[in-house]
Amino acid sequence: FVKEQKLFLPVRGNPVFAQRSEDVKAAFLRHAAVRGAAASSSVPGRSFSSYNVRLVEKGAAANWAMNHLFIDADFIPLYGISMAAGRAYDPSRVADRTDNWEEEPVFLVNESAVRTLGYNEPAAAIGKRIQTGFGGRTGAIIGVVRDFHYTGLQQAVAPLVLEWKPDTFRCLTLSLAPAGISETLKTVEREWNAQFPGKPM
Repeated sequence: FVKEQKLFLPVRGNPVFAQRSEDVKAAFLRHAAVRGAAASSSVPGRSFSSYNVRLVEKGAAANWAMNHLFIDADFIPLYGISMAAGRAYDPSRVADRTDNWEEEPVFLVNESAVRTLGYNEPAAAIGKRIQTGFGGRTGAIIGVVRDFHYTGLQQAVAPLVLEWKPDTFRCLTLSLAPAGISETLKTVEREWNAQFPGKPM
């Protein structure tokens, strides 16, 4: 994945961000030096939540612990993550996004998860239904991302499940233009203060 020129801003404990992540991103993107923005529950190199995942067609015994990362539709392109099969989340498709516990989610998984589920090819996992221990919800796999080292190069890439679920967002990633970085950071801080008054960046 592409990690250069990224600014990671944790917004943990700030429910405003989870509710207004698209508006917050748009505010930062008004500045020319901010080239991209994405919201997520975590970012590569940070800790991830882990839940049991069950492959529905194989019954209750077919379950494994897998890391989960909750992302928006801009995360995959912002980090330059490649698709191995299927598709990434599409902001024009309302059904891609899970806004409450009653809606059925759709998932992305990585190649390591595909192998763990017992498939030899990424395309074989598309359309398969999995149940996640995060709320016991069941949904279809719509895409497979290529394995990327989200916990460090020294560790093997572990199975990963991704879901677009805004109420879990605790991180904002900005992609910044390389020129004039010190002035850009001042601009970002001013915008942060406008979006989150009283909360230091």
